Amino acid sequence: MRDYLKNLAADLLTLEVNTIVKEQTTSSKMPATKRVALLEIARGYRELLVDYGLALLEKPAENREYYQKVESGRFPVLFQWLYGGEYSFKEIYNIAEAGSEYYAKLAEKSKNFDRMQEYEERSKLLIRLVKHSSNLIGMFKMRRKDYNVGEDVWPDPSLLDETTGHYPPLDDPKMIEWNNDIDLSTINKVDDLDLTPDQVTLIRKTWEIGTQRILMQTVVQIDGDITNYLTNQFVNLSPELKAIVLNLHNDATESGARIWNMLFKTVSQLAGTAFRKIFEKKS
Repeated sequence: MRDYLKNLAADLLTLEVNTIVKEQTTSSKMPATKRVALLEIARGYRELLVDYGLALLEKPAENREYYQKVESGRFPVLFQWLYGGEYSFKEIYNIAEAGSEYYAKLAEKSKNFDRMQEYEERSKLLIRLVKHSSNLIGMFKMRRKDYNVGEDVWPDPSLLDETTGHYPPLDDPKMIEWNNDIDLSTINKVDDLDLTPDQVTLIRKTWEIGTQRILMQTVVQIDGDITNYLTNQFVNLSPELKAIVLNLHNDATESGARIWNMLFKTVSQLAGTAFRKIFEKKS
């Protein structure tokens, strides 16, 4: 009990209050099934890459040019993975990374200020996809180790469906245990991923941030350091909207700090009670 409370208190000391206000925020909750949450995160990332002209979900019916691999440096690239597992996020990572460099170069060359800003914003948002996809890939790599899976290799290219250009969902029960490159119909038939609390938190944070543009962000560290981020979108808002966003942001930050304070006081009181009982037994 003493070690548990000690670890809990240590975890509280590493927490931070991270308040984000973003565009087009919905009130929807993350799905209770982690597999579905990962599938929807990947789906949102793919939709953004398609919107940016970097990728295609399906082969075009007309004789439109497309590319099978992002290594060609040309777009759009045809997605080969349409799921929410390690291979899907690796593909997203590769396309987003190449796309970020592509738009950064366009921004450097652009002589139109508005167009330059648009390219820079796209490049930054793609970097977010790169970072978050990398975190999820890292989670799957850890799961490889937990399930004693071997080298990090792509599946046999012969499995690729030449008609659609896509890989079929995984059907190996052992691989499904640790990975999530499966479709929704398979998800409904198998057990959910067995994840640690840290891994669930990672998925939840990734889900909450999504692909919307961030207006404001404040990070409050427990040691007192406060970092504020203001984006061009917030600066360019009308005074009325700016006041509304600022009030919402401040209220959320204060609520987060207040909840942390209550948690820490509760743990401190529990620890004090536990320690007193331990010492009473010894005496």
